[in-house]
Parts: sequence; structure tokens; C-alpha cells
Amino acid sequence: MAGRLYAYLVSAVVLVAVAYPVTWPVAWPNARDSFPLSNYPMFSRPLPLPSLQLVYAIGVERDSTRHHLPPSVIANEEVLQARAVLAQTVARGEAASLALCQQLAERVAASAEASAADIIEVRIVTGDHDAVAYLTGDDREGRERIHSFCPVERTP
Repeated sequence: MAGRLYAYLVSAVVLVAVAYPVTWPVAWPNARDSFPLSNYPMFSRPLPLPSLQLVYAIGVERDSTRHHLPPSVIANEEVLQARAVLAQTVARGEAASLALCQQLAERVAASAEASAADIIEVRIVTGDHDAVAYLTGDDREGRERIHSFCPVERTP
């Protein structure tokens, strides 16, 4: 019986200690975040306008329809590796960006995928987006800065 009472007491103390930062924000300042007790600031404080900056490659059709190039065209099947290739290339400057753009245009031209058949131009861009609107599909273009663009040349 005493063991069970002790277990209940310890459980109650642990629950109060974990809940304390969240339930008493006056006693626990928002700026304080420590282990093992936390007021979970990533969820409990208002965030500024969420923004997202991405470097990506797009293919453009004659009618201006845009397609994000898949990771397999940029580097390999890994999304993060493709993202890293694009970001590192843009960081190295205009010449590196143009060289990668030309490689991507050649890969698109050689691609057997139906979606690549109508692409006439490849662009490497940095886009600034409202993160929530981007993820819901409402802000696909945002404010973009074009680093390089290349025509897709197909041989008949």
C-alpha cells in the first residue's frame, strides 16, 4: 500500500513539474527555456510573419507553365541533396549557376518523361515566399530572383 501511495505522489509531482511552465506563464518568463522544464516557446509565443527562402530549379513551357524540376534531374533521388547542390551552386556565383543550368537543360532535353517534353527553358531561382501560403499552394511564385536561365535545345 505504501509503495502505491509513493508512486502516485511521485507521478503527481512529475506531472505538476512538466505542466508548470505552460500553466503559470507569469511565474515562468517566456524567454526561459531549459531542460527538463520548458514553456515550449516554439508553440507558446507569437511568431513574426513566417517566411521561406528557397533555391530551386524550374522548367518553363512556351505558355509560361512552370514545373519544379525533380531531384533526379538536379542531383539524384534525394531531395535534400538536390537542395544542397542548388544552394551551393548559387553561393559560388553566376558562372557556376550558369554551368549547372546548362547541365540541367541538357538533362531535361534527354529526359524521356512526358512532363519534360514541353519544357523550353530551365531557370535557377531563389524565391522568397510566405511559408504558410507556399505550403498550401497559394504562393508558388513569391518574389523570385533569377540566377540563370538556359534554353532546352533538343536535336531532331
